Order: sequence, then structure tokens, then C-alpha cells
Amino acid sequence: TGLWQKLTGFFGAGGVGGGLLWGVDWQTLAVIAGAAILVLLLIVLLQNQIVGAIKKVREGLA
Repeated sequence: TGLWQKLTGFFGAGGVGGGLLWGVDWQTLAVIAGAAILVLLLIVLLQNQIVGAIKKVREGLA
């Protein structure tokens, strides 16, 4: 889950930073940043379910 949080933060920040470099208007940047925050929040809130599902899949593969 730490990896997903890092990836979400990286791509969210990259999207906002890239938008600034390419001259995207502030409304679009706000939507990109909001989407990244929403995904990160969902990952944090659903962390136990995600970890449980991953453990279940690993047990099924073993």
C-alpha cells in the first residue's frame, strides 16, 4: 500500500506540475489535483480491504 500511495502522489504531482509547464488553465489543474487527492484518500480508507484481498490472492497462488 505504501507503493500505491507513493505512485498516486507522484503522478498527481506530476500531472499538476506538467500542467503548469504546458500552460493548462487553473481549473484543469484543480481537477487533476482533486482527482489525485481523491484516489489517495480512497486508498487510505480502503487500505485494510486492499491488503486483505492481496493476502487472499497470495494464499490462493501458494
